[in-house]
Amino acid sequence: MRTSFASTEQRIANQHRRINQGVRAGTLSEGEAQTLRGRLDRAQGRIENDAFDGNGASRLQEQNRLLNGISRDIRTQKHDDNIDPARRRENIGRRIERGLADGSLTQAEHDALKAKLDQAQTPQELQALSREVRTERHDGELDAAKRTESFNQRIQAGVADGSLTTDEAQRLTDQAGKLGTNPTTMSVNELNRAIWRERHDAQVDPAKAVESISSRIDSLEQSGRLSADQVSQLRTQLNELRSGDVQAQGPRLNILRQQLAGMALAAA
Repeated sequence: MRTSFASTEQRIANQHRRINQGVRAGTLSEGEAQTLRGRLDRAQGRIENDAFDGNGASRLQEQNRLLNGISRDIRTQKHDDNIDPARRRENIGRRIERGLADGSLTQAEHDALKAKLDQAQTPQELQALSREVRTERHDGELDAAKRTESFNQRIQAGVADGSLTTDEAQRLTDQAGKLGTNPTTMSVNELNRAIWRERHDAQVDPAKAVESISSRIDSLEQSGRLSADQVSQLRTQLNELRSGDVQAQGPRLNILRQQLAGMALAAA
């Protein structure tokens, strides 16, 4: 199957996101994440050099093998027993609280999961609890009003940071408006997945994405979580991506956004 330069770049953005998610969840150590990010950065350099030299199409198979190998290693390392227990516990706790706030968990489900979190000790127990939290947040017990409000907030956030285009946001808002007061589990879960998918695809609002990334760089610089060299590097890359005639602009902005998130996690 032929793969475009844009879709290959989006794969790199997605892999950076998976690494960042693993660090936040405590399933990847910072050392593991640093190694994986380094491999991705080198892969991106090779892929972009091929594309800009006019050799990208002839090397797609090699590029896909390279990214497939990194993808397998991300998955393997995220599912081994080498975890950060404190971050794992914190992540599960956040997800439980978020579930109550967004209506995907009832108070009873929330309280039962919190009690189990207090008891979970081993990596296996924490992994089992993580799966249970996910299951409970996608079952049929929910607060429809809170769920709809949460969906609309996520759509608005996507518009603000440029991860949703105007058309995507309108389509998702219309879908949220049709949920009603007694939505089916299927319709709620479908919209939940659709919002996530649209906010992580290659389609972005470039101007808003650039503005959002620039603002985040400013914030992290002011808090001392980025070095002067990192800020300079990020600013250079961002300025290169401002132009509307840049190849694969959306995916490359997504990569930069995820690389910035990774730097912030490493400095936390």
